[in-house]
Amino acid sequence: MSLLVLLLCCGHFLVFFDRFLLSVSAPLISARFGLSDTVMGLLLGPAFAFIYIVVALTLGRYSDGRFRFILLIGGILMWTAGSIGLGLSGSAEALGLSRLALGAGQAAFTPAALALLVGIASPAQRGKVLAMFTTGSSLGRGAAFFGGGALLVWLGSVVLPFQLDDWRALFLITALPNLILIILIATIVPRSAAAPRRSARLLPSWVADHARLALCYAVLSVAPILAIQTCAAWLPTLLVRKFALGAGEAGVAIGMVTMLTAPTGQIIGGLITDRFRACRDRPYRTLVVALALVLPCLVAVVLSARLDATLIALAGLNLALGVSSFAGIYGIQSLSPAGERGAINALFLAWITLIAAGLGPLAAGLLSDLQPDGGAAGIGNALIITIIFCIVIAGCAVRPVSRLYSSTAAAAAREPSP
Repeated sequence: MSLLVLLLCCGHFLVFFDRFLLSVSAPLISARFGLSDTVMGLLLGPAFAFIYIVVALTLGRYSDGRFRFILLIGGILMWTAGSIGLGLSGSAEALGLSRLALGAGQAAFTPAALALLVGIASPAQRGKVLAMFTTGSSLGRGAAFFGGGALLVWLGSVVLPFQLDDWRALFLITALPNLILIILIATIVPRSAAAPRRSARLLPSWVADHARLALCYAVLSVAPILAIQTCAAWLPTLLVRKFALGAGEAGVAIGMVTMLTAPTGQIIGGLITDRFRACRDRPYRTLVVALALVLPCLVAVVLSARLDATLIALAGLNLALGVSSFAGIYGIQSLSPAGERGAINALFLAWITLIAAGLGPLAAGLLSDLQPDGGAAGIGNALIITIIFCIVIAGCAVRPVSRLYSSTAAAAAREPSP
């Protein structure tokens, strides 16, 4: 089981590595094609998110069945094609189409991987295993900034064949590890991989049975993801504008901090969930407390006049967001009956992708363009407004969740496992 868990976590790492490379290269691409913050926000958000939602909702129901292996392999192939397409794009429209392909592939892969992971983990190990999986996402985000930024710096110092732009070479080179992942999954994951059996009850009826809790928990759990996606999309641009750094230098600085602190936050979330029953039984409390700590950290990131102080504040931001986001995804697994977990995960991922990845970066770009001064101040103010919004919606949703969560989670735990 440990080798399979490690492989799935590596896959989740590559999902987020490829997803956030566009954020690292955004200043260069914007300059190359003359894009506004709003248009770049469209590429970072809706161009990825909307196709992700359609594919996740269409194929998510098969994540618990015999098609899981096909979804894993096919998903990697599709998002790899999208990554290569980003490097070959000659227009903003081509960038958008490539981003669509990347989103479609990742929407097929992630729910299937998550359902398989939770299915092979015992309830006592679930917090640790989920922490490993979510750590893959935060490590991937940090590696995209650090590794992608460092590679951009190096590519900018060498003569590339065919007069290739450095950001184009970045996308082409970083697509190669996905081919290794395909080979490993084809070798290690059995085609008849153990999975929860499908219950006779359809997902829409489960959601209807728990409509109020489903709606309120969806609002609550999306808040930290919205904060993560929006900050990750625009922090490199903020540092470029604020400290006159190159795109690669900004990526390296953010990535170095993120790789150390974002996974630590996820691991802390998993450890306190496994160790303390109150956190395990009521993860929504952990989510809200950690999310409240994000705002002062972000204000410090935006207002700090020195790069070192900004990076220290970013470390605190990543820790708080890591704990908060882990609590959200843990709660979804506890609420889900075993036979429907893959489909519910697909619905959950579609929802958070719509709001967090689809609307967060775009909203921040619009807010930035609407401010007369623009520049670093425009991006910074937009990020602060977004985080305040996240805290407000989480605070509104937590009370109804607290009333309904325990009984629903207990009923889901009584569902027979395969």
